[in-house]
Amino acid sequence: MNRSFKLLMFFLTAATATAGETFRFDAEIGPDKRAVTVHGYAFREPEETFRVIDLSTQPSARMGDALVAAAAFAGCNGGNLRPDGQPFGLMIASSVKSGSLAMEEPGSEGLLLVKNGVASLLASKAATPGHLEQAEQALQGGPFLMDNGVPTERLDAEHFSRRTVVVTSGNGEWAILYSPSTTLDLLARMLADGKTFPKFKIVAALNLAGGTASGIWFQRSDGAPPLYLREITPGRNVLAVMPK
Repeated sequence: MNRSFKLLMFFLTAATATAGETFRFDAEIGPDKRAVTVHGYAFREPEETFRVIDLSTQPSARMGDALVAAAAFAGCNGGNLRPDGQPFGLMIASSVKSGSLAMEEPGSEGLLLVKNGVASLLASKAATPGHLEQAEQALQGGPFLMDNGVPTERLDAEHFSRRTVVVTSGNGEWAILYSPSTTLDLLARMLADGKTFPKFKIVAALNLAGGTASGIWFQRSDGAPPLYLREITPGRNVLAVMPK
């Protein structure tokens, strides 16, 4: 069986197996409040869950390559990088831990955690050793764009850049989102307005790596090739959405 046929069968099988949903919507959050198209993938637990992929084990891979190899339904870039290319703060990738929990640095405010197969978002400063014990996946990011259903105050309203965000209803509903050029403040206010984001009421939203590291990839249920809004700068980790 040749490689092209194998890839075709993978795409068709993964697309029909996808339990989540791809979507897009327009929002007036670009420069001068121009409309931009936001792309996303929404899913529910327990049908699907997050997995952190450490790209240091696949040094030549881009995000899309890693997600295809993992048979993921969807995925986006992970957290911020330090100047030396190491992941910012704590990373747990399939129970393999690297780094340590950053507490005070900008970009480390939140922690996406998967433990006992259940994902959660919590403030990094609130994380205890008990939270991290036997965690399967973990990724730091920040800042929070929303917490407890309200937008975060005093977010940057000047710097326009590509953004990637993970959002949740707090009731088993999750989504990853990619937005073209916008500010953190505009993105947060849009997510909190209760009408622009089409899938569920958002309780918490955590910003991931942005700028040239920002990208999203997902299978499409109509059998078309995956959509890949490609990152420009390779990251160190990928946040994948996987079958449970």
